[in-house]
Amino acid sequence: MATSSATVSSSTVVNAYTAYYTSGLSTVFTPWSGQTITGTAASAGNGGTATIAIAEVHALAVATSDTAGLLGVIQVDPLGSGSALSATSGGVILDSGGIVAGASIHASAAMMVFGGGTATNVNVASGANLYVGNVGSITNVSTINGYLTSKGVNVTGAGLVSGATISAGAVESLGSGGTDRASLIHGTQYVSSGAVTISDTVNSGGVQNLLSGAITTSTTVGSGGTTIASSGATVSATTVSGGSVLVLNGGKVIGGSVQNGGELVVSSGATASNVTVSSGGTEIVQSGGTVSGGTILGGGKEIVSSGASSVNVTIASGGSLVVASGSVLTGTIVSSGAVIDVDTLTYTSGGTVKLSGNTLTITEGGSSWSTVLSGTYKTADYFIIGQDTDGSTTLTFVCFCAGTLIRTEDGDRLVEDLEIGDTVLTYVDGKEVSSQLTWVGRRTMSVRTDLPVDMAGYPVRILKNALGPNVPHQDLLITPEHCLYLDGVFVPARMLVNGRSIFYDVSMTHYDYYHVETERHSILWSNGALSESYLDTGNRKEFGQQGRVVRFV
Repeated sequence: MATSSATVSSSTVVNAYTAYYTSGLSTVFTPWSGQTITGTAASAGNGGTATIAIAEVHALAVATSDTAGLLGVIQVDPLGSGSALSATSGGVILDSGGIVAGASIHASAAMMVFGGGTATNVNVASGANLYVGNVGSITNVSTINGYLTSKGVNVTGAGLVSGATISAGAVESLGSGGTDRASLIHGTQYVSSGAVTISDTVNSGGVQNLLSGAITTSTTVGSGGTTIASSGATVSATTVSGGSVLVLNGGKVIGGSVQNGGELVVSSGATASNVTVSSGGTEIVQSGGTVSGGTILGGGKEIVSSGASSVNVTIASGGSLVVASGSVLTGTIVSSGAVIDVDTLTYTSGGTVKLSGNTLTITEGGSSWSTVLSGTYKTADYFIIGQDTDGSTTLTFVCFCAGTLIRTEDGDRLVEDLEIGDTVLTYVDGKEVSSQLTWVGRRTMSVRTDLPVDMAGYPVRILKNALGPNVPHQDLLITPEHCLYLDGVFVPARMLVNGRSIFYDVSMTHYDYYHVETERHSILWSNGALSESYLDTGNRKEFGQQGRVVRFV
């Protein structure tokens, strides 16, 4: 029996502490309240330094700088505590409800935290194991090529790992009821049915494996990281930025975003809903996969393979929808500046595009492709045919804003006052050439103020003299995709934004913009600057007429 002030040092037994020696190991029983174990427990019979075989740290007792070696156990009971503990090969630190502040778990050793126990600042080395059981929790865990194992043992309580670093080569396994919160995954993480990860980061070679019934939420999959969601697994509110998420048959994605080189792959039988794809992000829907809701913002891309489905997805200004023949598009909403790339339709000169009701049909060289759009389309809502870098056909919007002055034979006139049959002046080989208007349209734009300024649909304001002396001769407002004619080439306004003389005008959340078409695709003067007219793609016969303003039929 030890006294309240008993101490066990590295070589002697002091104040009647009882010790037993077995094969060179010592056994220390039951320190009482207020006692302290310091250093290794006792000396082996041969005079060498021994490690603890069994030490039980009871209520209010403290173990400091002790080591559990081969077959050794340090057990910290409720209200007991330990600090700077160590477990070497064959040793175990057992936190069964106490508090451990600082521990090193070496190769072939283990630490177990359960029964309401807590542990902080634990280092798990290569080949070591950490087990977090029922109602146990552990924070600030680091591994050096180690193996981190975490499980909730039953439904009555959850094992918790918080703030861990799972290094390259390390493994973390979350069983039913287990939770990992805010850990950094460079190694491998397995999340079983009934387990959940919250706000983890998967990075630099890290792999997160979500098994059937597993859930990850608010996770960031960064550069070099991968999340794989198996059948029955759920990926919720996750940000994919530079990494990749692969959703297998039966898996699902709910919310979240894809950006900055991130990639979301929705395979056959998998689903993704309400995902936002922004600049640099790509959402790939493989044959048999389904994407519903969500928005493709400027610089973002959704690729829909043959046999895949895209339902009620909004394509914002600068966003692109790449579709294959045989894909299923339902309820697609397109905004000004949106691009639809029909990947299997080769561009040929003289192709036509038609919107009848909400049915969009494009014909190129005897081949055609069609889809039914969602939303209400007005007179100015039309598509311009273009050619992608791979030779496929693209459709996009261009427009003028209300208040723009167009040069005519009778001087500058407001674009909103122009009518079919009016004559405007066009720029041809350095000369002014009269050309008759064949089409005029208008649309009202409502800006998405919740989005970044370059994606929300704000008009671009080009200040007076921004392009040269008296060019434009007064501020010019145009939509981001409308092209100016500069140094012999057409340049979209968004590419000229410099934040000073050319910028997004965030004061305008609602505005009208106009399209004007001349007898051939022309260069017009708008507020004294050269810009393009509506491109005649040979589809004027597809438009009906009401009064002197053309509308879709």
